[in-house]
Amino acid sequence: MEYKHTNHALTLLRKIKLLPESIRQKVEERAKEFLDSLSVDAGTFLHNDLHCKKHSEEEVKALISLLPAALSQRKMIPMRNAHTHEPVLPIQSASFDYEEKMINFDAVPFIPLLAQEGRRLHIGAGEGGCGGLYVKDRSMESSVFCRLWRDGSDARFLLILQKLHRLHLLPKDKIREMVPLNDLCNAYRDERFAYLIEIDPQWLKEWRSQEGYPLVIRISKYFSTQLTRRRVCLAIKAGFRHFPNELGLLFQTTSENQTSFKYLIDMFGVEETWSMVKECLEEYHASLVSKDPSTNLYPIILAATGATSDLSLLYYLIRMDPNMLGDYC
Repeated sequence: MEYKHTNHALTLLRKIKLLPESIRQKVEERAKEFLDSLSVDAGTFLHNDLHCKKHSEEEVKALISLLPAALSQRKMIPMRNAHTHEPVLPIQSASFDYEEKMINFDAVPFIPLLAQEGRRLHIGAGEGGCGGLYVKDRSMESSVFCRLWRDGSDARFLLILQKLHRLHLLPKDKIREMVPLNDLCNAYRDERFAYLIEIDPQWLKEWRSQEGYPLVIRISKYFSTQLTRRRVCLAIKAGFRHFPNELGLLFQTTSENQTSFKYLIDMFGVEETWSMVKECLEEYHASLVSKDPSTNLYPIILAATGATSDLSLLYYLIRMDPNMLGDYC
């Protein structure tokens, strides 16, 4: 494509000081009109035309750098079940197609770039910043970040979350504030669950439902289905991974002093509970039979000192590796 008129305009601008004052003023006025109009076009592009197979990050970053007002341009979308409209930012349009009512899969790979540039330009500063990453739209009652942890492909959206974290755009307090851990712990989000817990392991230990239940009890509270079993195993495995010295948090208690392990037995029965626990133990066996370098004790010894420990579980762990008791006999 030839840029005949563009090159002519650039030549004129380079020699603007040679022109009469009145013409220089006209050029300035026209330039402002041109840039304002082009910023609107760029904003429309960010809302409607972003496509990961057609455009590169370098192109989009250059566009925002040259026309930064485009990133704050809002598009009016119809509200659900209402005759009114609400404004959304480009990053919101990149996450969701409000006309088709579906995830905008062609544009979601650009979310980290839009968030990074939004933070740099202080866009959405009064709404969590990051270009609108945490802004909740009224139409779908969701935010860009919520869609990333909740919807879509686990593997694809995990990559976006990882990139956001590397860019320091996923603070721990924001994750805790906006993600219900019991919803995140789902077999269809297992990679995202594991990754967000990796960012903040203490969240797993400290989280409680409104009723005061630890995670394992909360997700198994109402249904003993196969899906629930998979969710429980996710939570137990995360516990073993991050808290082997507390035996995967299986001895966490409710306000009534009932442990998660005991609750699982009451809910699923002894046989099914042991099947789940053994499945999880096999994956993290090595960490459970290794001494804690800070105490020089095995996890089983630390767990045995707890007031809520379960003798059957401790006995099973000893049978896994009786040599653990060699130092104490």
